[in-house]
Amino acid sequence: MKKKITILSICFMFVACLLANISVRAEEGFKCGNDAYFVYDVENDTVIISGTGEVTKPSDLGSWPIATNLIVENGITKIGEDAFASARFESIELPDTVTNIGDSAFFGCVDLKRIKLSKGLKNIGVFAFSGCWGLEKISIDSGSKNFAVKNGALFSKDGTKLFLVPRNVEKFNIPNEVKSIEEHAFSGCDKLKSIGLPDSMEEIGSCAFEMCYALESITIPKNVNSMGHSVFSCCENLKTVNILSENIPQIHSEVFYECKKLKSIELPNYLFSVEGFEKSGITSIDIPETVQYIGNRAFRDCASLKKVMIPDSVNEIGLEAFEGCNKNLVIYTPKGSYAEKYAKKNGIKYSNKYESKNPYPGFSIEQKITTKKLKTYKASSLKSKQQVIDLGVEVEGMGTITCKNISDKKLKKYMKVYKEGTVILKKGAKKGTYKIKITASQCMYYKRSTKVISITVK
Repeated sequence: MKKKITILSICFMFVACLLANISVRAEEGFKCGNDAYFVYDVENDTVIISGTGEVTKPSDLGSWPIATNLIVENGITKIGEDAFASARFESIELPDTVTNIGDSAFFGCVDLKRIKLSKGLKNIGVFAFSGCWGLEKISIDSGSKNFAVKNGALFSKDGTKLFLVPRNVEKFNIPNEVKSIEEHAFSGCDKLKSIGLPDSMEEIGSCAFEMCYALESITIPKNVNSMGHSVFSCCENLKTVNILSENIPQIHSEVFYECKKLKSIELPNYLFSVEGFEKSGITSIDIPETVQYIGNRAFRDCASLKKVMIPDSVNEIGLEAFEGCNKNLVIYTPKGSYAEKYAKKNGIKYSNKYESKNPYPGFSIEQKITTKKLKTYKASSLKSKQQVIDLGVEVEGMGTITCKNISDKKLKKYMKVYKEGTVILKKGAKKGTYKIKITASQCMYYKRSTKVISITVK
């Protein structure tokens, strides 16, 4: 018994000493930057930061105290990268001297409800407020030269960029002058049911509508020319997506990740590459005839996907693009296409009953294929050494070039042809006419074209 009392006494003494040490240091301030310090006001449950320059994570404690309020005093000019990441403050007030908020500065502040931004603010880093799921109120002095709060949301002063929206909104109409939605602007707005995008819209940033669980439909306006990755990731109730724009070059990774209720979508023409449907509820999809690349994990774990139309224009399919899909999946593609070879190699059912939905009369245009002027080679000079030849292949349009050796069987072994257009006549090449087939894949306005050229050895 005496031994237990002694151990408890030592523990109490240790804790008392530790608390005494913290109390003394708190009066001086804990370091949170080269010239920045903070104290904890117990009575008001508030962390107060003073000093000058940049605020970083506390170097003494390693993390911020759990407190309701954070007040940053004049003199601080920058909130550093990750400075308050995962902090538990509910209310934050920044002084007018702060001009810069760094990348991920308030990332994961799940308890944050209110933030007052600084009048002098000039820059907000990427993902600065990502994961602030509880944010209800954003405010900034009307005298700010760079930002403004309208209808509760944070915009650029000129109104062309939308940065941040309170997470409790259920309906939001974006003003006509807005051209871009910045990264994570609506991320975590789990009550958002309705959103209107104006025709002025040109860019939608990465994760812009991530985890908007209540969102059921959206229309992408005709002038949008860029969508980042994960734009609608985990929008589990999203059923309808109307893409009116034909200016979007690619569907990036995880754009429709885990959109379980999205059964079908009409992809826009002029797309160059497609990704982003991993774990979605898609059942069938037609890949536009401008697409050349289907990306890594594009349709991975789409358990309901049974039909994919892949055109001849596709010349590359990434890793695990169709892994984990429905066992009855059928790829419909033209005979001899890259997609047919891919299906055979990966044990996926395929059919050549491909229905072209090509809306462009321009696809009837032949792609003009040109090469360097090729000279005649002497068999005598090839007895002791090989000859490397650059065909100098050029093609009108953006079709992918492939070159293939189609020489007679007796000559074929003496010539190696690389698909990009380099040819090697091997040592001992025999006299004859060596033939090369050059193919330019279908793309944009042009249809698939071929040309056969010859190299003569005398």
